[in-house]
Amino acid sequence: MAQGFISADWYRVADLAPRKRRHVSLRRQVFRGQIWFVLQDHQSGKFSRLTPQGHYVFERMDGKRSLQTLWEEACERFVDAPPSQGDLIQLLSQLYQADIITGGARSSISELSRRAKREKRRKVLALFSNPLALRIPIFDPDRFLNATYWIVAPIFSKLGVFIWVAFMMISLVLAVMHWPELTQNSVERVLAASNIALVMITYPLVKILHELGHAYTTKRWGGEVREVGLMFLLFIPVPYVDASQSSAFESKWQRAAVGAAGILVELTLSAIALIFWLNAEPGLARAFAYNVMLIGSVSTLLFNGNPLLRFDGYYVMADLLEIPNLSQRANSFFWYLFQKFALNVQGGEDPSNSTMERIWMFSYAVLSFLYRMTVMLAIVLLIAGRFLIFGVFLAIWSLFNTLVVPVGKAIRFLAVSPVLDLQRGKAIFTTLGMLLALGFWLLLYPAAYSTVTYGVLVGPPASILRSEADGFIENVQLFGGKTAVQGQAVLQLADPILKGRITLAQSTLEQLRLEALAVTFQDKVQSKILEEQIIFATQAVDNLKKTQSNLIIRAPRAGQVWIPERVDLPGRFVHQGDELGYVWSNAGLTIRVALGQDAAELVRGRLKAVDIRLLRDQNLRIPAHVSAFVPEGSFLLPSPALSTVGGGDILADPSDPQRGHSVDSLFQFDLSPDAKLPPTLIGERVLVHFDHGTEPIGYRVMRWLRQTFLRQMKT
Repeated sequence: MAQGFISADWYRVADLAPRKRRHVSLRRQVFRGQIWFVLQDHQSGKFSRLTPQGHYVFERMDGKRSLQTLWEEACERFVDAPPSQGDLIQLLSQLYQADIITGGARSSISELSRRAKREKRRKVLALFSNPLALRIPIFDPDRFLNATYWIVAPIFSKLGVFIWVAFMMISLVLAVMHWPELTQNSVERVLAASNIALVMITYPLVKILHELGHAYTTKRWGGEVREVGLMFLLFIPVPYVDASQSSAFESKWQRAAVGAAGILVELTLSAIALIFWLNAEPGLARAFAYNVMLIGSVSTLLFNGNPLLRFDGYYVMADLLEIPNLSQRANSFFWYLFQKFALNVQGGEDPSNSTMERIWMFSYAVLSFLYRMTVMLAIVLLIAGRFLIFGVFLAIWSLFNTLVVPVGKAIRFLAVSPVLDLQRGKAIFTTLGMLLALGFWLLLYPAAYSTVTYGVLVGPPASILRSEADGFIENVQLFGGKTAVQGQAVLQLADPILKGRITLAQSTLEQLRLEALAVTFQDKVQSKILEEQIIFATQAVDNLKKTQSNLIIRAPRAGQVWIPERVDLPGRFVHQGDELGYVWSNAGLTIRVALGQDAAELVRGRLKAVDIRLLRDQNLRIPAHVSAFVPEGSFLLPSPALSTVGGGDILADPSDPQRGHSVDSLFQFDLSPDAKLPPTLIGERVLVHFDHGTEPIGYRVMRWLRQTFLRQMKT
């Protein structure tokens, strides 16, 4: 509702006698239990939403009744909730801007000409407002859709939906089973120079079927599709169809189905391509199928299916939430809150109709802005790493659209908006104060700076009970808690075939010696050859005997034996080099940490303090210090417990079946706690807190952007 029942501007419009145009149709819809009426202009394709009071007034705009008469009749009709004069002024402005009414002084030819020129100029500016989404209309596809609808009609049946769901479930199972193959080096495969041309062919073809999904679904419920054209996304031409007539559908489920149709088509194409990819031989067709999979799944879920971007997922969510024009109204609501609480501008129009709508609008305004900025930054960095010129161009254009344009609008609002006529100076002063406060917080306020990661507790290297040979554990001679002297047997391994190999090697050696003795005085050349073979055979026997002696795992030092898995050890096969336990002395534990390059630079360059927390008792802080670090990066994980597979935060390489390697290069740090920790904690994860002192937030953001940009340039 407007802010007052009586308006001071009413005298300007009270005598006007507007008349509705004939090319407008009307549909009744229900949003959140409230009745609304949607007006559709068939010439411009625009939609307007009216309240029951607005609809009552609009239906009686016959060019004879004045606005004063219409208001009085509406007040008599809606006694419990009569429209105010401000409501009717707002309604008149809305209908006039949409070119739905005519009459009075507004009906002159010159005014209509100015409207047409203004609309044409708006469309031209819209073409170039975003380099990632230029739209060029081409032709009317309605006749083609009517002629071919019979082909897709079975899909909209109950049987068609059931078959589709079953097929997608099977495809999902196949995708999970072959996930490592699908994700291995996916970015490199797609952005390889040899694949770029194939992507530029694949993407438009997928989008053609995507848009046909929207068009045919619109036809399913009687809508018309009157425009098809080309839209340039990231400079790649893709088709689009105008399915806006679905906005007039009475059921929200029908409107949502039209919005979701393109997403479902792409997921179906991705599933078909997956099955083909799994059964095809390497080649062009298989590469094409992989591109279809990536576009139909990842692209769909991150862009088309994501409601935070104004693509298909957004319209589906807006329809299901019954909040039309969610994005525009959310931004208007955020701006309304800013004017009301920051600039103290009272009397503004609240675009929300309920408390729940306010929650949705505020959340959407904030989250969609953050997500758009994240996606834009990711796209710019990804493209700049491969194509520097395009990346720089996108960065400049994005900076212009996200910062320069909004700042320009804000300055214009502060300078000339009539809303601030009585308090412009105060508003400007308040805005400057907030900007100064923001600048102080970003560039001067010393915020706490730290790095938090996981570490794993390991024993001293000299205390490790390590297997020196492959074999099955036969028995544990010293259990945990027992004291061992240096060299005492702790574990006994068994190799069932080793004894036979030693016997065979000894027999071979004895045979070579006999043969050498027989030809010593007869054939000097053969004797020399046999002597060389005897040397190698002797070494083989010695190596096998050494392996046999290594089947006994002995204490590397004196101390208390600790074997964490002693109950499960008998009968278990171990490889040479496996760590099986520790012989504990007075030496302390070590916390092993693996950090990425950026965090490693901070730890090496500006470390103030370190402390650790046990996961079993995070209230207890134990001070520590860096005792050693490896200056060279490595993809080998210090422990599987640090990877995401083991519960840590380091992404394990999916191509490694043992998950012993990370996706990114890591730098290893060893920390020594200042307090003694019991050996029972060996192998557990701990939280490690590296304190870097203080630093303003703005410098951290700039450092992160610089490091991210340089890292992308290297790749």
